[in-house]
Amino acid sequence: MAHARVTRSKRTGRRRQTVLQSRRDRVRDRFAFRPLAPGDLPTLHEWLQRPHVAQWWRSPRTVAEVESEYVPVALGQSTTRAYIALLDGQPIGFIQSYVVRDSGSGWWEHETDPGARGIDQFLCNAVQFLSTIESRDTDRRRRRRRTARDARA
Repeated sequence: MAHARVTRSKRTGRRRQTVLQSRRDRVRDRFAFRPLAPGDLPTLHEWLQRPHVAQWWRSPRTVAEVESEYVPVALGQSTTRAYIALLDGQPIGFIQSYVVRDSGSGWWEHETDPGARGIDQFLCNAVQFLSTIESRDTDRRRRRRRTARDARA
């Protein structure tokens, strides 16, 4: 939610309004999701091999298995929808949603609602992700304090 701050120009004395973004809006504006594309599959395969992902995401293990499972998804030939998560335009993770009814593997064997969807997601490097946001927010706060201090001096 954006807020506005009204100030007066020191030079002209006119009122001016500045729109301020909340922290939540600033963070949200940095995130995006783009549909999985066939060119993303080598990256997805590499991410699936990382220990913090592999412990939960048991398959697919080979590049051929990733291609077999995700090429139809990437080409829109599946009910599964998959996206690459981006932070400031850089890939940071993966998310997919799928119809759970008859999805197999024993996870949803009693589900009868044809509209029920499951969601799976992971971050390619969770530690880096959290520290990146925190450090950028800290840097912004420092710059604002420095600017305010310089303006008072």
